[in-house]
Amino acid sequence: VIHPGQVRIVDDDPVGMLNHFALSYDPTTGNLAAKIHILEQVTLDPSGNEFTGTVTIDAYDPKSGLKVDHVTGTVSATRVTVDQITP
Repeated sequence: VIHPGQVRIVDDDPVGMLNHFALSYDPTTGNLAAKIHILEQVTLDPSGNEFTGTVTIDAYDPKSGLKVDHVTGTVSATRVTVDQITP
């Protein structure tokens, strides 16, 4: 998964929160299927080039607003540059 975003260290604390929102569409009808909330708590390594942490993903019905799914897991990422051609 490509994560276009930033992690910023505040007051030398390498732990941060990433807050994302997404929309999911039904591939057969094109109708909005769910509103997604992704929340990550991550720790940036000393080099500033990698992070690891936990993720919570909640899906909500777009009409009622009720939560319809909840998933938790772990995340890790490595910084890539615009000049990099392979991961």
